Amino acid sequence: MKSTNETFKEFLSLPNTFCDCDKCKEMCLNTRPCWGLPSEFKLILETYPEYATLLMLDYFSETDEAYPDGFYAEILSGGLIDKYSEYYGGKAAPFIPKGKCLLLNKDNHCMIHDLKPIEGRKVIHDVKPLSAYSIHYELAKLWNTPEGKEVIDLWHKLIGNYNR
Repeated sequence: MKSTNETFKEFLSLPNTFCDCDKCKEMCLNTRPCWGLPSEFKLILETYPEYATLLMLDYFSETDEAYPDGFYAEILSGGLIDKYSEYYGGKAAPFIPKGKCLLLNKDNHCMIHDLKPIEGRKVIHDVKPLSAYSIHYELAKLWNTPEGKEVIDLWHKLIGNYNR
């Protein structure tokens, strides 16, 4: 069995994808919005500060051998509208964050396609899926750093500016 780090390295080595088929778009319509690297979300916020209200504060919480006392990380992702039409943009994610990504336009195309977070760039309909847990675990560790926390602080600052 591969370690989470080995799975993450395999994930990073996948080619970037820009498929527009219905199966790939379905991932943006009915799953957890894609996670990315802190540096990617910093670039999104710096390029499109007005989109801060379309992002949400997701989370990862785990206790395992590597973190016997557990660790909790806040992570930015696309906001969503869940199956109950509850809007999660500019606020914390629901307990089970699943729904339509708020970064989709009326034609269900990603509004930040060229800056799409790594999970959205690497996942495609015909590639055998890697463990989402392993990928999220490794991404969460990156968000649980000073750089990741700085991006969260930037998002909070921008959200505060839009909520006035």
